[in-house]
Amino acid sequence: LKSSAYQFDPLYLSNMASPAEEDLSAENFAENFTNDSAMMIAYERALETESDTPLFSDPFARRLAGSKGAMLSEKFGQDAAAPFGFSGWPEFHKTWTVVRTRFIDDTIANLVGPDCCLQLVNLGAGFDTRAFRLECLQHAVASFEVDMDVINSSKVQVFKSFGAAKCPQHLVTADLLNEESLGAELTASGFETDKPTIFLAEGLIMYIPTKEEQLLRVISSLAAPGSALILNFMTMPACDEAFLRTVLEREGWTDLCFNEFGDAVLDYGRFNRAFPSSKSFSFLTCKRNTP
Repeated sequence: LKSSAYQFDPLYLSNMASPAEEDLSAENFAENFTNDSAMMIAYERALETESDTPLFSDPFARRLAGSKGAMLSEKFGQDAAAPFGFSGWPEFHKTWTVVRTRFIDDTIANLVGPDCCLQLVNLGAGFDTRAFRLECLQHAVASFEVDMDVINSSKVQVFKSFGAAKCPQHLVTADLLNEESLGAELTASGFETDKPTIFLAEGLIMYIPTKEEQLLRVISSLAAPGSALILNFMTMPACDEAFLRTVLEREGWTDLCFNEFGDAVLDYGRFNRAFPSSKSFSFLTCKRNTP
């Protein structure tokens, strides 16, 4: 499975254009080489960046949103609010994007310090710009962004306009569910198997039904002692907290911490208290202390 985090998203733009031979401009990049979900998320990050009191700054998000990001975000908010239990709150997903972005930023910042030797592996990275905007990553060994070739081959063009990354950045095309393939492609890009790594899976596992355990096993096979996992997931019968705890503890992960949208952690003063917290938008963080 060569996949981006968004390949399985209902908003995925199935009829993707073929890459042109010439370099892409920042203006037409999103229109030609990504999918609807990525543009929507980029737009929602841009809105937050441009607000009066932003929880983070992503100066690259606006150009990645393309001309469709706004429309997609508004439509999704209207159509999905009720099914997700947020009837009357069409801004719920904009808020979730803000909260999850800040949560991941904070978690990475708490792990990466001046004396660390951590690598970052971003699985299904899509339009993630953390390698360019998180100051803490100047202390990281390197950032490896794993995705489909159609995403990576286009990113390499537009990301040139972003300037220098905070740490060495590598775009990796690999099969996320194949231990041998992923390990080989990462290693060929400079990944060091004996160094601790932050593994980030944002908006990924919920789109590979029946393959959740396989993905977690592949990640675990590459995780040296001292590694950390940041996993965004939707609580479903086949992938709930009990399932994740069983699989990850068996694979040697410890200190599992679960949070859901609207709890004391995934709030940041933005959650609409007219609604209960939602397990449809959850995170798990944990670390690995044993080989």
